[in-house]
Amino acid sequence: GYDGMGTLSGTDSENAFPYWLSRAYWWRDFIDSVRSLFSYDRQNGSETVTRGDAAIYLYGFANKLNVTLPVIREFTGFTDCSPGYYKAPAVNFVYVTGLMEPIGEDRFGMNEPVSREEFENAARTIASYKG
Repeated sequence: GYDGMGTLSGTDSENAFPYWLSRAYWWRDFIDSVRSLFSYDRQNGSETVTRGDAAIYLYGFANKLNVTLPVIREFTGFTDCSPGYYKAPAVNFVYVTGLMEPIGEDRFGMNEPVSREEFENAARTIASYKG
């Protein structure tokens, strides 16, 4: 059932995805890809999805929805994400829009785990700009 906090519960709670997003028929491919992302890492012996990978998915989500989020701060760079790195545009996006916070003053935490809660909150924020 729906727990009022944006998630499903019950026998499939391990694979549950936010109720509010699963109702968005126009974005089922995103839901499926995120489910695959989280389950793929479990199948490969990892219980986590990295913050760098989450940034890429969130960046793609915003682009797919064709939404513009306000810039709330300036990007100054991170020691663990060089400007030429292929994930840098996505990291820049999630940072300057406030979707994700850095780990420390000069580290984004590219290889640190992202929680489903952090990912869900960022995705919810992006979806709210769809209108």
